Amino acid sequence: MHDDAMLVERRIRRELSERLMPAMYSASVPMQVTAWDAPGEPVPYAEAMAGIASEGREFTIGDKWSRPWGTTWFRFATDVPAAWAGESLEAVIDLGFHPDSAGFQSEGLVWAPGADGRGEPVQGIHPRRTGLALPHAAAGPLEIVVEAASNPAFPMVGTRFGHLGSRKTAGDRPLYVLRQASLAVRDDNVFHLLLDVEVLLGLFTALAPTDKRRQRLLREMESAFNAIDLYDIAGTTVAARRLLQPALALHARDGAHQVVAVGHAHIDSAWLWPIRETVRKCARTFASATRMMDAYPEYRFVCSQAAQYDWMERQYPPLFERIRERVATGQWQPVGAMWVEADMNLPSGESLARQMIYGQRYFESRFAKRCDEVWIPDVFGYPASLPQIFKAGGCDRFITQKLSWNKQNRFPHSTFQWQGLDGSQVLTHFPPVDTYNATVVGEELVFSEKNFKDHGWSDWSLMPYGHGNGGGGPTREMIERARRFADLDGAPRVTPGTTDEFFSRVEAEIAAGAPVPVWNGELYFEMHRGTLTS
Repeated sequence: MHDDAMLVERRIRRELSERLMPAMYSASVPMQVTAWDAPGEPVPYAEAMAGIASEGREFTIGDKWSRPWGTTWFRFATDVPAAWAGESLEAVIDLGFHPDSAGFQSEGLVWAPGADGRGEPVQGIHPRRTGLALPHAAAGPLEIVVEAASNPAFPMVGTRFGHLGSRKTAGDRPLYVLRQASLAVRDDNVFHLLLDVEVLLGLFTALAPTDKRRQRLLREMESAFNAIDLYDIAGTTVAARRLLQPALALHARDGAHQVVAVGHAHIDSAWLWPIRETVRKCARTFASATRMMDAYPEYRFVCSQAAQYDWMERQYPPLFERIRERVATGQWQPVGAMWVEADMNLPSGESLARQMIYGQRYFESRFAKRCDEVWIPDVFGYPASLPQIFKAGGCDRFITQKLSWNKQNRFPHSTFQWQGLDGSQVLTHFPPVDTYNATVVGEELVFSEKNFKDHGWSDWSLMPYGHGNGGGGPTREMIERARRFADLDGAPRVTPGTTDEFFSRVEAEIAAGAPVPVWNGELYFEMHRGTLTS
């Protein structure tokens, strides 16, 4: 009867989701909505603005919009109250998102008028990013334009919804309901309390039940929640955050593992959607990444596949220029050296060589630098000839992750020299977080440290974080959590950085005499068998 730990944890989780999260916005007003449906394939911004002006219809929250694979352009309008000027304002837009599966459902892109009339992408709207921050909103009229894609949320397996995979068979029944479009005031104290609790609750969940730190965390969170008046959350949040500060102030333990957290958004160039939709997924994700660098100067983002940059250059020139600017400042790192993240088993050596030739030429011509690393986290096995090809293409570093999914034989290393048939070696890393879509939570970080297989000689690992395949990439919440995990007891130390910074740390260890292991021959993947024939 004295062990109430389970009850306390349940209470914290319940009040967090049911009371604190809804209190993040202290006030809101609905926006007026005008909608225009693109008649066929997606259209440019200027054509959409003309369509809204001539054929736009009034739209009501709760109405259904667009057919499968269709596009609806929304114009949201309201007046910013004078009393709200200077507050933390956000436009909150919910296109009818499902709570999970970011990247496998509807997506939106916010546009702003451009100098040439073609418009400029601002930020993606996704299930994990429904808020558009408006830091400079002045009192008076406000308009926001969103290009909304009605991509089906069909399941990844089974055939029940297989007809939704093609426009020819998907039908015209609308899939989504516009659930919310409002201008809101964000309560920053509640926002940061939510992040404080998420960090500590994730750490609590990851630690062993007998760990002193875990038991103390529960009682510190309990004290904070006792201080919250659920009928006056805004008025009691500061006191609750103050009670959590001792838990957030404990430094990481001596010798704690070091994690370089790099923003990433893995986007398959061809998978469950038309290629034109891959292009739009890139635009939404990359616009969000560049915009977030304004708010978080320490944020770093890496992106592979020269083909995707080429799409941006051709179809979204203003966004491509923003990417170039961020590459120049060091906030954005082109990686991978290849035209696309190619399969490694089916193509010939000639084909793989051309992937690197065309990829490296593109990166050098656009960004005045070539890649030092091959980045292919999501391919299905790696022949022994690859180190030689990688080295010939100018890359002596290699990152992948997929072998952590092996069914029978667990690969014995996280960081090692991979040696090819001719003796060529590339410094190789398998991120021990075991995903290229991490979210920077305590459970992932503690697992990453426990799962790292080379503590005997190295202190460093990489964590690629962000929702992929159109899920929008990293979110502000991930970056905020990374700030709190920079030096926190019970977790590895987290440093924002790039793959180049990570490999430089490991190479310094090797230069100091660390005994880096060497693996000879093929890296065989024991999963996804039969994919090349089916």
